[in-house]
Amino acid sequence: MAEYFLNDEATGVDSLSRGLFARAFAQIANTSDTPMVVGLYGGWGVGKTSLLELVKKQLDPEENILVWFNPWQHQFDDNPALAMMHALVDKANLGAEGKKLLGVLSLAFGSMLLKASTTLSVKELKEYGEMLEDEKFQVRENRVLMRKHFEELIKKARGRKEKRIVFFIDDLDRCMPKQTLALLEALKLFMNFKGCVYFLAVDRSALELSIKHEYGELEIDGTSYLDKIVQLPFHIPAIAQDNMRGFVEPLLSEELTPCLDILVTGLGDNPRKIKRFVNTLTLNHLLANKCIKEKYDVRILALLLMVQYRSPSLYRQIERDHGFLIKLNNKDENAVKLFDEHLGTDERIKKVIDIVEIPDDTPFKAYIYLTEIAGIGDAQSKVSDMKRIQKEHNEWLNSGGEEGKRFDLSGANLRNIDLNGRNLREADLGGADLSGANLSVARLIAADLSGANLNGANLSGANLNGADLSGANLSGADLKGADLRGADLGGANLRGADLIRAKLNGANLSRANLREAGLRVANLSGANLEGANLERADLEGADLRGINGLISDQLVIARTLYVAMLEPELEKEVREREPKIFNNPLTED
Repeated sequence: MAEYFLNDEATGVDSLSRGLFARAFAQIANTSDTPMVVGLYGGWGVGKTSLLELVKKQLDPEENILVWFNPWQHQFDDNPALAMMHALVDKANLGAEGKKLLGVLSLAFGSMLLKASTTLSVKELKEYGEMLEDEKFQVRENRVLMRKHFEELIKKARGRKEKRIVFFIDDLDRCMPKQTLALLEALKLFMNFKGCVYFLAVDRSALELSIKHEYGELEIDGTSYLDKIVQLPFHIPAIAQDNMRGFVEPLLSEELTPCLDILVTGLGDNPRKIKRFVNTLTLNHLLANKCIKEKYDVRILALLLMVQYRSPSLYRQIERDHGFLIKLNNKDENAVKLFDEHLGTDERIKKVIDIVEIPDDTPFKAYIYLTEIAGIGDAQSKVSDMKRIQKEHNEWLNSGGEEGKRFDLSGANLRNIDLNGRNLREADLGGADLSGANLSVARLIAADLSGANLNGANLSGANLNGADLSGANLSGADLKGADLRGADLGGANLRGADLIRAKLNGANLSRANLREAGLRVANLSGANLEGANLERADLEGADLRGINGLISDQLVIARTLYVAMLEPELEKEVREREPKIFNNPLTED
């Protein structure tokens, strides 16, 4: 039996059928007016770096100068723009002449990169000392000279053939805000020259947060700021369902191929998470071949791991009652009722259970034993060492993933845990049980909370910008003043949740259950509410302009729309059907 494990490194192999995108971007790099800045936007693990690799492979290195730059490796330099120019000097083989120009730029920036980046000898420094001191004085007086030096360096690199210079800038959003903004401003002020194309692969929500962090007091809007720099924004799409099978199948060994339908149906669309799930399944399969002597079915193992991954509450029920899935499979009335009312909130899980036939004599005790010691949700034992986990996560964030370890408590039992104010940016809490947890003012930017149980949790003032909350249970949660801009709440249960003054601009709330939710003075502009349930929802003073998929049928069953802001045509239609819904609820008889 030859089983193998997968790494999650970026690859130039087009396993996600994104060659079409890569060819289009390569054509843009070759033919567009320049300068051109292309923003490739996507969250953690969606394949940004792999797409950059594919674009690079499409470009002819004889006709273009291709410069790959990871700014997080230089985030503690005074200005990462100089490090990027150093990468250009190396790639274009500019030698001593390029080093001299870098020296001038270093002093102009007042950078500590003078020795590290230019490798000028002491003799050379003395030789050029007078010139550099003169430049230092002039640049402080006139930034135009700075641009002149950049322009000279770019021209030297392009050479007589005037090659295009294509920069691939990866993981910029992982840098500290100051360094992130330094590079963006350099792109805008000093590096926007003819012949230059820049591909920025970033998590847009995290980047906008860096802008807010630096310029919040000046009330500079992150979206507007980026739009002035990026001429062509592109949001990397999730794996299309048609491509899902083609992506997952090559990851499976021959013995795991019977699980293909389970994985395609049950897993989400994040390539990195899919690989991690396959690794866990592979390990459990290796152990199961030794531990489960009779009636072993790898499909049942995959099903139980999928339940553990997507629905911890259902997994706990199976732990308590080993025959629960058998009863469910046999349409036992009590089991079906319990599943429908409390456990079956995830449509993917329902479909996966329907795929697998479960014999009545299945030895679930053995399966549960395996999945507890080597499963998706085995992180519970780590909770007691939260200080160490947080420290490793901070190191992981600050090093761009080179050091430390990502906060990963996916599927863990974290009921009533106190995570108040913690920095959990990009943390993996998918499928975790966080019911009753205190996450007040926690930083959960771009965090994975898909399928998590947050029933009654305190998330007031939390920053969930760009977080994945798809399929999560947020019933009765306190989300007052929470920042949920750009968050994915598709299919989430928000019944009775308190979202007063929450920021939901651009959030995905399609098919979300917002029945009896408090959305007073919430900002939902630009959100997607297609198929969302707004029955008895309090929408007093809410901003409902520019919403996708919102129709009058949804609004006429809301509790109130008093002083809510709506598109004129939609407001007119609702007023005609239910005029009293716009009355002040405090003055109603």
